[in-house]
Amino acid sequence: MKRDGSSVGMAFRAYARAHAIDLLVMGAYRHSVMNEWVWGGASNTVIGQPPCWVMMSH
Repeated sequence: MKRDGSSVGMAFRAYARAHAIDLLVMGAYRHSVMNEWVWGGASNTVIGQPPCWVMMSH
């Protein structure tokens, strides 16, 4: 999903940095490799470059 040209994961990172968030709690689940390649994934973006401590639940 895109909003204003950025991915959801990028929006999470920007929000966490702008508001000095210390902990991000989010749910995570996996899609098929092709689906993630085409649409991307917020979980992958946040895990790849975490803006703060991240707690994920599946």
